[in-house]
Amino acid sequence: VYRDSMRFSTWLCVALIVYSTTQIVFRDMAALYLHSANVGNPEGLVPELIVWIIFTASAVFQLSLAPTTFLNYCFVTSVEEYVKYNIVEEVMREVELCET
Repeated sequence: VYRDSMRFSTWLCVALIVYSTTQIVFRDMAALYLHSANVGNPEGLVPELIVWIIFTASAVFQLSLAPTTFLNYCFVTSVEEYVKYNIVEEVMREVELCET
């Protein structure tokens, strides 16, 4: 579960960065730069651009805070194959017996 949640969070951040920069930010910046007349709502262009730049910056910031999470993800995925579940279950049973 831990590995899947890290993977999901990382890919959501990457998807947000890719989508917002290629689909919204570049389009809005091109419309501003070229003074495009075929913009649907020219008054909303700058606020939309600011909001999506903030979303993109927050996703980049979140990924920059995650080196430890990324290292944990790498550790979990590399060690997960070597877990001997029968031994883990046996130890858990012994711990439960010791606690009672």
